Amino acid sequence: NGSYQIPVVFHVFGTEFNGGTTVTYETVVQALKTTNEDWQGNNKYDGFRHYQENDYGIEFSYQFMPNIEFILANKDPEGNYTTGVEFFEEKSGFGNGSGADSEIRKYAWDNKRYLNVYIMRDLYADKKYTNSGVSWYPNTQMTNSNTSRVVYNGSYLDGNMNPTPEKGTPEWDKMVSGLTGNSPYGYLNENFRSVFSHELGHWLDLMHPFETDSCVPRGYEGKTELELGDCVEDTPMVAHSLWTKTDKNCRGEITNWQNFMNYTDQYANFTPGQMARIVAALEDRKHTARKSIWTNAHNVLLPNGKAGIAIPNSRFLETPSTNDGSFDSKLTLTIIGKTIKIKGDEDDDITSSMSVSNLPSGLTMKLKKISYNTIELSVKGKISAHEKTNSTKATVRFYSNMLENYGITFENDSYEFDIDCIDKYDYIVEDIDYKLTNGNGSFSYDFPKDYTVPSLSIKLVNNALIIDGMEYVEKGDANFGCYVMCNGITRNIKLSYSGETIDSKKYMRRISSSAKPLINAKGIYEDWRGKEAYISFAIPSRDNSVVFGWIKLNVDASGKSAVIKSIGYNSAPNKSVIVGQDKDGNIETSVNFSSDKQYIKKDGSIQFTALAFPIEKISSYSWSFPGGTPATSNKANPKVKYKKEGSYDVQLTVDGGLIKKASDYIIVRKEIKEDEDPEKPKQDDGITTEAIAETIVTIGDNPTILENIPNETLVIITKNGTIIKEVKVNEGNSLKVENLTRGTYVYTYTLNGTLITRGKIEVIK
Repeated sequence: NGSYQIPVVFHVFGTEFNGGTTVTYETVVQALKTTNEDWQGNNKYDGFRHYQENDYGIEFSYQFMPNIEFILANKDPEGNYTTGVEFFEEKSGFGNGSGADSEIRKYAWDNKRYLNVYIMRDLYADKKYTNSGVSWYPNTQMTNSNTSRVVYNGSYLDGNMNPTPEKGTPEWDKMVSGLTGNSPYGYLNENFRSVFSHELGHWLDLMHPFETDSCVPRGYEGKTELELGDCVEDTPMVAHSLWTKTDKNCRGEITNWQNFMNYTDQYANFTPGQMARIVAALEDRKHTARKSIWTNAHNVLLPNGKAGIAIPNSRFLETPSTNDGSFDSKLTLTIIGKTIKIKGDEDDDITSSMSVSNLPSGLTMKLKKISYNTIELSVKGKISAHEKTNSTKATVRFYSNMLENYGITFENDSYEFDIDCIDKYDYIVEDIDYKLTNGNGSFSYDFPKDYTVPSLSIKLVNNALIIDGMEYVEKGDANFGCYVMCNGITRNIKLSYSGETIDSKKYMRRISSSAKPLINAKGIYEDWRGKEAYISFAIPSRDNSVVFGWIKLNVDASGKSAVIKSIGYNSAPNKSVIVGQDKDGNIETSVNFSSDKQYIKKDGSIQFTALAFPIEKISSYSWSFPGGTPATSNKANPKVKYKKEGSYDVQLTVDGGLIKKASDYIIVRKEIKEDEDPEKPKQDDGITTEAIAETIVTIGDNPTILENIPNETLVIITKNGTIIKEVKVNEGNSLKVENLTRGTYVYTYTLNGTLITRGKIEVIK
């Protein structure tokens, strides 16, 4: 019947746009409304622009398309009702021609059924936030690969521009005369939102009238206008993108300067030739890229007279913090359909507009109006039997009498909602005994499926242990949500020992999928080699909570294999865990030590600290310090002086049996040379920053979700003990060191004055 309905889905990335604006569902609805008015020729603000043409004695042929409409999709690819607008964390770069295709496909809805619009602030991932939009012409290959798209800056959607003044006011007169506006080129704000209409023109195969950037391109003499520029005969050739109402092109013609496909401060019209080209694109006369969208629109749009209910989540969960059968949960549902409006005022109780069956005794379900198109369904109360096996489904039927729209009924009015109970919380310990070898095998541990992070996987790659906590999301990226206790702000996983407490006071790092040097045979981080210790972790569980736990790990001396011995965690949210504690409360004794420094010049002193757990069970300490004074000690935290250069072992024995020994742990050097004295200014050695390792150590990617960030210091030391850089690292995530020559260096991390890790840096250029 000549009618074209284009289902559209908006993927919105981020919440902050230019000028403090944001993009909401209402923003998108408004933007699509005025865009349709542009295309259909009934935008009231475009009207005065048309009449201005006659003031100059010129009348252009222009045309609109009242039978084309861009409509928010009512059903997603799986057939579920949807608002047609999805919201995600901030991303950038979808406007680039290539490089982001795999990322785009993660979010794309079927390109053969939907026009996909990606809303973001940084279109090209170049930190420039004033690019308005970009679109791609019809292309069969892009459609088949799910990368066909419009990418647009949400800052310039209608609703985020300054509001248009009322007609007849001084502000209106200023706008009409072009004296106001703070957009690029002095565009009127109401006008600039039509850039979105311009981008949709590209999506339907319209080019710029100035496409060849020349009135008659070289080598094209004798060609018709249909063969030049935008390949549309009734859009005159122009030499550049911005024209005014009095400019003439090289043929002496006044151009159609108000055309939507130009760059203009008065977007107003399309031409008949452009409309013919659009129809050709919609009918797939050149590419099989657009026809399937509107011919299948009935599958993703609601029929006339019907409404739908978009339910993003159909689950009511027992209150995790109490775990006593209590429920106090709410879901927001959106009524979708053309011009839908819910009766009454905000917060009105409309429970009478639904009926409920199979709701457990003790629970009450209510319905209230939130806005013109949203309702809140809530469950409250307490049930006596609330183990996981007591979970059930309640059925709710919604009545269309809640709508002001006479004659509109719900296409589907009956839905099931999960009433989910949680098993009684417990401290869980499981023996694993799984061997990991370098590059082979992966261990996976499953938590309850309703956890934010339902599983934890561990594998050994390139002598580095990778711990992935896969965060469940329905669309797009899967985030890695496991938190692990590391050595300060590094991503080197800290050795924990039995008896330590894991809770929210511990500083934990979020681990991503890339390999981390937990056990590395190349000398970068070797603390785990030949050790048996524990990894302390936190897993996001339910209701923005975490559960704390530990993994017992035995690593061989080469760092090329490891045995996962056991795992333990407390399923109660945010409850502390004792490392190594069994189900009966017993704790295995462990021993370790630390020191405030490891590299000193002769006659220097070192403070040692015993790390033996559980402390209350340790009755005796026996230290051995070859080359040190004293050579032995029975104190928990002795101080030792070293008078001669060399490398020295340290050994601690607790309770006469449990031993911790570190070979070549202490490095003593001679006096620092004068030209290496860190107190003296370093002379320029002629080495430029391009000739050195610019970024020495990367120290983190995300802040912790937990508390009490410690005081940490990073120190870079030469092989002979000279300190060349010392910085506090809490505020940053990288350290840049200039004038560092080729060679081997040592870095140390100090936590609250205590050395907690060291490693080597190889500067190769």
